[in-house]
Amino acid sequence: MVKAASSVKEKVIHLEKNTFESALTKAVEVLNNGGVVALPTDTVYGVTALLRHSDSLYQIKRRNPEKPLGLFIADVQQVNKWASQTVDMPTLRRLLPGPVTLIFDRSICVPASFNPATRKVGIRIPENRFVQELCARLDEPLAKPVLTLAENGVPQRSGILRYVARTGSSHRRRPDRP
Repeated sequence: MVKAASSVKEKVIHLEKNTFESALTKAVEVLNNGGVVALPTDTVYGVTALLRHSDSLYQIKRRNPEKPLGLFIADVQQVNKWASQTVDMPTLRRLLPGPVTLIFDRSICVPASFNPATRKVGIRIPENRFVQELCARLDEPLAKPVLTLAENGVPQRSGILRYVARTGSSHRRRPDRP
């Protein structure tokens, strides 16, 4: 474990067959306690927090509060809960999961404090088993911006980032995607 300047402990777990379940359990614990977790997706690593703790993502990214965040959800059945679904289910199933964010009007389930400058919300289901299973274990979506990686492909550490689930590749592009 690496000790951060703010004395918050950080941990990097490499996702492998023998660490997958413990990594999920730890990520759920960190997120439910208000923490921020870096996750591999089907495109790049991303920092995530529960929807109710999304303000921490602005802090860690030094992100302009006017710049909206998106949501990771577990499956297409959840789209209608968090957004006004304007795409039919067959189209949703064709697009998601995958490296695309769909923009919809937000539903009343999304708190007014989330992306207050817009009535829109971006919904994404990464084609990544870890992220999908993590989202399925949570009672709310994960809020997410994109995380900039350091030169070695590892997310920059800070006092807020408490947990990194890491795979062996950078996930910048999947070989089976154009």
